[in-house]
Amino acid sequence: VAEHVRDAAGAWIFDFVDAICERRAGAALTLVAELLAGGEAPLKIAATLSTKVAELLVAARYAAALRLAPPPSSSVAFAKSVYPSLPESARRRFTNPYRTYHVFRVAQARGYASLRRLHSRLVDLDLALKSSGGQARHLVAEFVVAACEPGA
Repeated sequence: VAEHVRDAAGAWIFDFVDAICERRAGAALTLVAELLAGGEAPLKIAATLSTKVAELLVAARYAAALRLAPPPSSSVAFAKSVYPSLPESARRRFTNPYRTYHVFRVAQARGYASLRRLHSRLVDLDLALKSSGGQARHLVAEFVVAACEPGA
């Protein structure tokens, strides 16, 4: 029951984004297999991941433009020291300081150029999923492996 509640709440995307951005292919492939086995549509997986990667790209742009140091090791320290110094436009975009900590931490760890490549691969995956006949599982797995490669 807990697994179904977790998936229904959309929490899986955070684990999936973390696994992809941290290049943990095994964990990401396991999540994808569970999602697909549970009936999740491959296009929904790709679209949800694309939305999250776009958010990470925005955070990476802010971090680079502001020349932010890597976030402190705790969300509380980030909320007290970094978040208030972000421009108003960033605070309007990222309204919860604790969630912002996570987004900036992941974005800065993966890096802007890598996130752009990841987003481009997601666009390719979306097109392939819409034009392929029955190869969805293979295409998604292929994407995950490529996205987790060093230098990806």
